[in-house]
Amino acid sequence: MIRSCLELVDRIFEVAHCTVVLLDTTSGQLLRYFPDHLSADTRQHINARAATMAGQVGLLKPIASTQDMALLGIDSTKVLVVAPPLTANGALGHFVLKDLHYLNLVLEIYASTISYDLLNVREQVAPESSASGFNSGSGTEAVTPQLVASPAATAKDHEQQPPLPQMLQPDDAASQKWLSGLFAAYGGDLRSEPVLHHNPYRIEQAIKEAVRLGDEQLLQHAFAIPMQGTEGRLAVDELRSLKNHANLVNVICSRAAIDGGVSYEDAFRLSDQLFLLVESITDSEQAFKVRYAIAHAFTMLVHYHLKEHNPVEVSLKVQQAILYIRQHIYDKITVASVAQAVNCHRNYLQRLFKRDTSLSVISYIRNEKLKIAKELLAHSDESVSNIAALLNFSSASHLCTVFKEQVHLTPEQYRKSHRSLG
Repeated sequence: MIRSCLELVDRIFEVAHCTVVLLDTTSGQLLRYFPDHLSADTRQHINARAATMAGQVGLLKPIASTQDMALLGIDSTKVLVVAPPLTANGALGHFVLKDLHYLNLVLEIYASTISYDLLNVREQVAPESSASGFNSGSGTEAVTPQLVASPAATAKDHEQQPPLPQMLQPDDAASQKWLSGLFAAYGGDLRSEPVLHHNPYRIEQAIKEAVRLGDEQLLQHAFAIPMQGTEGRLAVDELRSLKNHANLVNVICSRAAIDGGVSYEDAFRLSDQLFLLVESITDSEQAFKVRYAIAHAFTMLVHYHLKEHNPVEVSLKVQQAILYIRQHIYDKITVASVAQAVNCHRNYLQRLFKRDTSLSVISYIRNEKLKIAKELLAHSDESVSNIAALLNFSSASHLCTVFKEQVHLTPEQYRKSHRSLG
């Protein structure tokens, strides 16, 4: 659950390799920013771009290129800026192209949270704002999401769909007519009245946050939040609807577990089994109760992962260093670069790291890279030389040497043994 704009900055920085700034466009003050060594020119550049988004509450200008910035309106004066990571001299560099889709998706989620939950600004955004803001059409034309059509989609497919009404509202007669037409176009029939007052979004946010943190007590609190609306009807049959709700909890919690540090393969394997569990249920009451069991399973998965990887409390500088290493795991990482990122002398950081983790900084970096190497060997067909290049080892033979020292198997032996077990 995001409780403040400042926490939003922290969360964005946690999940992305970037420069992130919360800025007051009235005073020009940088309220919070990462990393903490922005040059004067960089600050001025960010300030100028942020000013173009002033007052655009909850609206997002996504990243369009590797040198672009994302701009997200927070309230009448605050703008969140997500810019490319800094170069060695403190200037803005480039995003990695493959990261842009993911980062824009994360920002879309947070934009929705800001608009409808965090700051409760739904009523403050004027209806015409979408015509003058980013990603909008011209004049008074209705703005609709631009979806990428599959290769099989044809003009005939689109002709079968009824035209969208100018304002799409669940309780509007024109919208209901459009929705009925859409059902008919796909061979269905709109037979049930829509739910107009759903349970609040913050319940879902609380569940996701409990899973992400591996916090069982917080999960209990999340499920204890009073229901203030009605559950959505996800199927004509009651049992099927309840099972669909349970499957949605599965999807939400599996992604929260990945956000909490669990490998995607571990999260997806558990998710697959829980989908099968839900499908085996034949009783509506059990289909309702299984939601907590699903969320609890992912919470404990994160809990034990964190316990294994962070068994003791570590200092703030070491936490920041670990975060930097994980975010830059595909880069060439040195003790000096980590120390610079956390604004700490390298010798002091080495002492803190050894005290809190019983490992040197270099050993920790190597172990984290080997975790990724193991995952790629087990779940992909990438060659050892490609994995070595991806993880910035000096050569494939260097990766093989380090791998053999730590795992007591060559990379190819590890791949064969893992797949024979799987």
